[in-house]
Amino acid sequence: MKTSKEDILGLVVALKIYLKEDPADRFRESERKVRYMVSEPSNYSVVGVRRFEPGPSHNRPPCFPRVELELKNTRWSAESLAAELKKCVPPIYAYVMNERLYFNPQCLRDGEEKIVVTSIKKLLS
Repeated sequence: MKTSKEDILGLVVALKIYLKEDPADRFRESERKVRYMVSEPSNYSVVGVRRFEPGPSHNRPPCFPRVELELKNTRWSAESLAAELKKCVPPIYAYVMNERLYFNPQCLRDGEEKIVVTSIKKLLS
């Protein structure tokens, strides 16, 4: 397996950009997205939404918060809702554990948290 010089150059540029970013700014941006995602769908009685910090028991450092969505009194299971979210345009991927869905805002670009919330609301309505 050979890696092309273009792939290596792309990785180096991406690393330079990433290392120039302030980790505190990155955390604040993730926190802002989590607050939005938690506050928006909370008016649905079928959903329990909260800010979640994965700890060492989840094999992740407890640095970036996630959004935990618990379904209540609904026709959806966590697995079935996650499968439907993958069919959305754009596809939305959620981690499913113990009948709860988890969303990582760290990978979302600006404004994509609104797409996630809109898609969840649409499916649950």
